[in-house]
Formats: sequence, C-alpha cells, structure tokens
Amino acid sequence: MAAKIFSGLTILIALAAIFFGFKTKELVEKLQATAKMDHEELLEKRATLKKTQQKLKETEEVLATTQADLATAKDKLAMTEAELAKTKTELADTLQKKADVEAQYAAIKESFEKFKAALGEKTPEELLKDLNDLVQGKKDLTAKVAALENDVASQKIVIEDLSKQQKKAEGKIADQTTHLNRYIQNIMIKGTRGQVLAVNAGWGFCVVSLGDKRGAAANKILIVTRGGQAIGKVRIINVEASQSVADIIPSSFARGVYVQPGDEVIYTGDDRVREEPAPADSNAPRNSAPNAPSAPPAGVPGLGDLPAR
Repeated sequence: MAAKIFSGLTILIALAAIFFGFKTKELVEKLQATAKMDHEELLEKRATLKKTQQKLKETEEVLATTQADLATAKDKLAMTEAELAKTKTELADTLQKKADVEAQYAAIKESFEKFKAALGEKTPEELLKDLNDLVQGKKDLTAKVAALENDVASQKIVIEDLSKQQKKAEGKIADQTTHLNRYIQNIMIKGTRGQVLAVNAGWGFCVVSLGDKRGAAANKILIVTRGGQAIGKVRIINVEASQSVADIIPSSFARGVYVQPGDEVIYTGDDRVREEPAPADSNAPRNSAPNAPSAPPAGVPGLGDLPAR
C-alpha cells in the first residue's frame, strides 16, 4: 500500500515537474522574447539618442557661429554709426567753411567795388603815382618806428641806471637809518674794539679810537685791557666821528695801574660803573698818574670843546 502511495506521489511529482518545466520553458521563452524586444528598443533609443546628440552638437556649433556673426555685425554697426557721426560732423564743418568762404567772398567783392568806386576815372599813371606815394609813406613810417625803438632802448638803459642808483641810494638810506636809530637809542654793539690814543691823567680822561662811525655811544662803559688782561674801565662822555673822549674810572683800576696809550678797549655790553677796585696784579705793567694836570693831547680834535672839570 505504501509502495503504491509512494509511486503515486512520484508520478504526481513527475507530472508536476513536467508541468512546471513546460511552464518555465514557456516563461523563459516569453522573458527572452521580451528581453530581445527591450534590447532592440534600447539599441533603437541609443541610436536615436546618438542622432539627437549629433544634432544638438551641430545646433550648438550653428548657434556659436550665429553669435559670432551677430557680434561682428554689432561691431560693424557701431563702426558704421561712428563713421556716420564723423561724416555728419565733417559735413557740418564743410557747410560752415562754405558759409565762411561765401562771407569772405562777399566782403572781398564789396571791398573791390568800393576800391573800384574810389579809383573813379584815374589813369594808370595816376594810380602808379599813388602807389609810389604809399610805398614811400611806408618807408617813412618804418624809419620812424626804428627811431622810436632806438629811443625806447636808450630809455631802458637810462631806467636801468636809475634803478641801480635808486637801489644804491636805498642801501645807503638803510645804513644811515640803522646808524641814526642806533644813535637815537644810544645802542652800541657788543664786542666793538678800539685803542687808547691819548691819556690826560690830570683831567682823568683819555681818547679812544672808537667814534660815531664805529657805533660808539655816550655813557657806555669800555673795558681797558693790556696784554690780554682787563685792567680797568672808562666811560664814554663825548663822541665824535672817528674817536671819543672817555672818563677814566679810578675805582676800576688796581693800585699802581693806570691807563696809557696803546691799551686796548672793548665794549662788553655791561654799563655798570661802581665796582670794587681790582686787586693789584704783579704781572700787569704799572705806571703812576702824574701829580699835576696837563693839557689835552695835541692833535686830538674836539677836546678843546670839553667843559672845565
């Protein structure tokens, strides 16, 4: 019994296998047919795509060419417009020149008519004489112009000389003004140096080589030096052109030291008078003041005008 059942199952399985095998074969054939159709359709689509891409490439090339042609056309249009504007400008200039020429022609024609009317019935000989007179008049005018130019050149030289003289005079005036201001303000330049020319110990004054020309001023204190050392002071009391009279300040000299001709004087800007006597300098040359007054040194101008002391 079991064998029959097993045999029956085997037969059923075999029949099922045959059935499914048949169905599978039919399905495979259908799938193969479908795949073949899909493959053919794919190939057809690929061919169509390739053609489309080729057409697209050609279209892009045509578009690029068209764009280049369009740019070229725009450039040509711009050049044409520029040339047109230039042509319009040249045309306007030409028309203006034409108008100017016509105006000049009209003016020349009018002048010619006036000249023709002015000539009247004159003969050629009379016209030639008038022309010669005009030429001679031109020569005369040229000669007058040359003479005037020579006069102008001469006047320029005179003006230049006067300008130089004016500048020179202005310089002198400036110097005199400075000198006058210094005199009025009683100003003396520091560092001014001179020498003792003469000494009158009895009257207590000396004559120095600093005058008005050197900027000397009254009441200025001068330092007296000998051998490069200061030995005392003098005070200017009377100023002349090239020399001055100065009072000797005894308190500024050391005992036994006195001013004498040849000593150097210098203005330091310090006009103080009262000072303690300087200590005696054993190295400084000594000279004693005379006991009796003596007359002012001979040959010193202006000393006779000093008031009695």
